[in-house]
Amino acid sequence: MLSETGLQVIEATSFVSPKWVPQMADHTEVLQGIKKSPGISYPVLTPNLRGFQAAVAAGAKEVSIFGAAS
Repeated sequence: MLSETGLQVIEATSFVSPKWVPQMADHTEVLQGIKKSPGISYPVLTPNLRGFQAAVAAGAKEVSIFGAAS
């Protein structure tokens, strides 16, 4: 289990569109199925507002976002 490796942060899943990334269509089940250990953060990737809203609805306590500058 990843939680036993000493990592302090484990990105649990990504709340992306299943239309574009069908492999991540089960993000809610993945997040809710994780056995969380104390002292470890389990953020989820939310690339847009819709993903953020879905993550919050699924019970996410932390999110990761990304941005780009040019």
